[in-house]
Amino acid sequence: MGIVFDILFNSIGSIFLGLLLTFVIVGLIYWLVQALSSNNSTFSPVGYFAGGLLFFFLAFQMILICGAFTVKSYVDNVEETINGFVAALPQDEILTDGENQNIMDHVVEEYPLVGNYIDTAKLSGQTASDFAHATASALRASINSYILRRAGWSLLFILLSTTCMAMTMKRAYRSTRRAPHHGPASNYSGRISRRRG
Repeated sequence: MGIVFDILFNSIGSIFLGLLLTFVIVGLIYWLVQALSSNNSTFSPVGYFAGGLLFFFLAFQMILICGAFTVKSYVDNVEETINGFVAALPQDEILTDGENQNIMDHVVEEYPLVGNYIDTAKLSGQTASDFAHATASALRASINSYILRRAGWSLLFILLSTTCMAMTMKRAYRSTRRAPHHGPASNYSGRISRRRG
């Protein structure tokens, strides 16, 4: 949940975009399920409940995905910032863990969301000349992996909710009672009984 608060305070646009995408996706799902179902079928209370749960979980995932894309959009700026920090250091010497941490602390101070996607322990053993590029590459890989995981959870929620909506609509449709059918035979027998009477 910490990353959600980071996004809330540092990238409010990701919140709005995530909610907008959620509204669109959930609306399309309801429309598709209704369009592919019988004309006489309607959503049951269980279907609406499933849609509400889908909106909650999907909004959470969409906000995280939008926040990740926001961070990915300024990875190049992060690389330039790091190059500025290491410019005064000997370029061929391997940076110590303390120097790595000090540089990343400055980066996170300027770009708060970056701290959620980078592990400084994986950047050890880099020279000053390579540190910026290695950090940017590790950051991009971490963000891409994060986005894929969030997208996977989103697809799972969509699949489960859509299945629940469709199944409950079928059950509600099949459980409706049909009115008794009065065909020509019943009308004819009725006329005979009236004549006998």
